[in-house]
Amino acid sequence: MSENMGKNLPEKIAALLSGKTRLMKFKKWEVCIKSRLDGCYNSVWEDNDGKIHLLGSVENRPGKKLLWMPDSVFIGNMEGDEKKRMKMRFEAQRELMDLIEKKKWDECLLKFKDKQIRKLIAEIMWGDEVAKIVSKATGVEVTFRTVGGKSAFESVFDSKGMSDEQILREIAKRHEALREATLRYHVQDSTSRGFKRKVLAGLE
Repeated sequence: MSENMGKNLPEKIAALLSGKTRLMKFKKWEVCIKSRLDGCYNSVWEDNDGKIHLLGSVENRPGKKLLWMPDSVFIGNMEGDEKKRMKMRFEAQRELMDLIEKKKWDECLLKFKDKQIRKLIAEIMWGDEVAKIVSKATGVEVTFRTVGGKSAFESVFDSKGMSDEQILREIAKRHEALREATLRYHVQDSTSRGFKRKVLAGLE
């Protein structure tokens, strides 16, 4: 990798992934991929503990859609004081996003039975299932996270004690696993449809 001579680590990663570097609060550095790859935006960043995170967001953004659901799906057709309505919506929404972040799927499906919400929960649960499938197939640990409305595949490794070349190889391997995960997530086949049908069972 002679083309990387004289470059620091973020610059080498940017060259590897055709991205650009930027400084971010609470991060040592971040590399963002300028172009879209298989329906997602990608980034690589290092936290202050030396762990390197790779993220690949999904195109349909189910977490964000949950935040923009109409009031009726959270509090029904309740009438009355607007402040009270907003407070109830916020509390229900916060409870739902907290359960999703903690992956308490049974509680999600028990407490939130609206079909629109349940469809989006199914999309998020499918992401979690895809992460498990790809992790098993590639030997690379991949997770699917929905935090603050953002849904993305993630892979993390500890870079302490690794050379730049070792880090670049690890990033390339994990980047390919995330690519496979995002591709698999967006495929509409019998496996994905069957999985989502189970989540929606009993709502028709």
